Amino acid sequence: MDLENLDWDKTLSRIQSLATSNFARTEIQNTRPHERQEQATQQLEEIKDALELVTLGQRPSVDSLNNFNSWYDRLTKKAVLKISEILDVKRFCFDSVSVQRALGQSSGPWAKKSYREIMDSKKILSAIDQLITPEGEIRSDASETLFGLFNEKKQLEKNIRMTLDKLVKSHQMESLLQDKYVTNREGRWVLPIRSGKQHDIEGIIHDSSQTKQTVFMEPQEIIPINNKLREVEFGIEKEVQKLLTQLSQFLSSNTVDFDTTFKVLLNFDIRMAQASFAKKIDGHFFKFNNDSFSLMDVRHPLLVLQEQVKVVPNTVRFDKNKRILILTGPNAGGKTVLLKAIGLCAHLARCGLPIPAGKDSEIPFFSKIYVAIGDTQNVDQHLSTFASHLKTLTEATKAHGSDQLILVDEICGSTDPEEGAALSKAFIDHYADQGVFGIITSHLGPLKQIWAESSPIVCGSMEYDKNPTYKLFLGIHGRSFAIKTAKNVGVPESIIEKALSYLSPETRKKEGQLDEIETYKTQLLEVREKLAHELQIAEENKEKHMRLLHRLESEKTAILQKSVERAEKRIEKIIEEMKLEKSANLNKLRAELPQIVKSTPSEDTISDEKEFAEKLPPGSTCFILSLNQDGIIQGVLNNKGEVPVLSKSMRIQVHWKDIIPKKQPTNSAAISANSRLSEAVPLPKEELEIDLRGLNADEAVTKLERILDKAVRDQLDKVKIIHGHGTNVLKKSIRSYLSRSLYIQKWQVGTDLEGDGVTWAILT
Repeated sequence: MDLENLDWDKTLSRIQSLATSNFARTEIQNTRPHERQEQATQQLEEIKDALELVTLGQRPSVDSLNNFNSWYDRLTKKAVLKISEILDVKRFCFDSVSVQRALGQSSGPWAKKSYREIMDSKKILSAIDQLITPEGEIRSDASETLFGLFNEKKQLEKNIRMTLDKLVKSHQMESLLQDKYVTNREGRWVLPIRSGKQHDIEGIIHDSSQTKQTVFMEPQEIIPINNKLREVEFGIEKEVQKLLTQLSQFLSSNTVDFDTTFKVLLNFDIRMAQASFAKKIDGHFFKFNNDSFSLMDVRHPLLVLQEQVKVVPNTVRFDKNKRILILTGPNAGGKTVLLKAIGLCAHLARCGLPIPAGKDSEIPFFSKIYVAIGDTQNVDQHLSTFASHLKTLTEATKAHGSDQLILVDEICGSTDPEEGAALSKAFIDHYADQGVFGIITSHLGPLKQIWAESSPIVCGSMEYDKNPTYKLFLGIHGRSFAIKTAKNVGVPESIIEKALSYLSPETRKKEGQLDEIETYKTQLLEVREKLAHELQIAEENKEKHMRLLHRLESEKTAILQKSVERAEKRIEKIIEEMKLEKSANLNKLRAELPQIVKSTPSEDTISDEKEFAEKLPPGSTCFILSLNQDGIIQGVLNNKGEVPVLSKSMRIQVHWKDIIPKKQPTNSAAISANSRLSEAVPLPKEELEIDLRGLNADEAVTKLERILDKAVRDQLDKVKIIHGHGTNVLKKSIRSYLSRSLYIQKWQVGTDLEGDGVTWAILT
């Protein structure tokens, strides 16, 4: 697999830049596909936990790993560490504490496991702090012996200075001194004496200046004190070495914990880099499906990182019946970029990394990917560009089955068009017979055909509207627009006209017909974009409506609650005034109050944390009011009143007051298959029939939404949905929509008098 031409090395480089240690960068550089799908899935779960931490802003650095081997190897050999090495141990411990604190913010399994495996650094940090100051100096009070020696040294130095100061200030020494100061030479305190005057003073010469004008002498008066000072300094060195030895021995006893923590911190750094990359490219998690290859809104990750570039997303869908895409279109129209984006997604997936595509994407776990992109000319092997290309295509003929992917850019494009097209069709037919997935780009005319409906090959083209739009259009082939591209880049008009004259009459006629098709295609695209825009507006309005509905429900509940409280206070006052016995008359008085007072708060309302824990234990489905989306409770309340919730593949902390229980649809599996709907649910008088037969899943759900909206407005009670004996995908899509729709009170699949393939929906 030619990963370089797939931009894999550049992608890895971007992930590497987000790591904080050299060890993690090396591991990322050596990223390889997993051998089994389960391994990739496990890694994706770990990255999901890491992404939660990145989203929360928890990203501690672990650059202390860079120096780990230098001191860890010496500890395993029972060596005595230097002060600089002990400071490296201290930084490592600090990083482990920071990482452990960050991991504690997540309730995910990877985060919990990593949290437990990190060693307790408190004792180690305490032992280091008892010996070394934050500035890296030995503490004078590290031991009782050391404290005494430091005090003795201080006193001796004081005595020496006092003695030397007296000598410097004495009248007899004035003519002998070169300067009136004291200094230190070879650990001995000395005076600067004029050269030639050293014989006039008793003492020991230790050094002289470079000019030989000054000699540095230790006066006889301080020689005994200096000797004693050297003894004390030697004692300090000996005691410090003893303390360093003891500390090193203590650290050596923790080598197993150091090694385990190092591995956790390294894994943490790698996962956080991968999660940070996923966040930057708006990457999502996906499902492995060896029968389907669907990439929703796929983008090239390196283009996404170029913030000044507007990236056009594309959706590509394959299944067992349509496995190979022949991608055509103009030069610089985005074919190769889309090809690389698809290939990168496939490779990222098998490496256990999120992909730059929508969350609903599905990808097979590819055991092998064959890539023929770029010029693979090899001079050493005497292979031309075309010969090397054929060698790669031949290697790809070994591919077999839906767990293998073939990516070819400009198949057989660098040779005679007629022969190249013949070879291309032969290769494509072979790949199709092998049952592999494939994306192949080409400008060859014979490949731009409408393939048979039963063929596993489907055409696609990159749109062109005056200029490339970089949008994929499935189902039809695209033109190369060579002459139009030549005009756009400024080729002289005389050359353009000459080129047109060389076209055969049949080709010119065909070009005219294609221009007409392109006009219709452009109009169709405009309509499609308009519909997509209107659908987006409708979805936004729906979300606004639902938010308003929930707010009104909350306000209604609050008003009802206040009304009940006021009424109860009024009852108590009346009872007190009438001196009635509360237990005998309270119910009677309540019954006489207006209906609104007898109303109770909505069953969705939760009054306190205790009730929340009872109604919504871990694993319960819920609705998050502020986000207007569903979620699943992942844990218990913390001391801030927050609970971890999984919503749209993201695990977040939400306050319990922002959560209400989600109404569950009637479980059709709990109803006997032999029972009729009329026996289980009374049939309302007014009903509506929706026939979804012959539609695909997306068309069915769109039609269902539109008609149900009208049914709710018309205050209908019941809808009969006919989907016949269609595909399971259609049935699953319909039932999935009914389960999450707020319009539906309950739904039920059963045997109707007219036969199977009917779903009943009772509206709210």
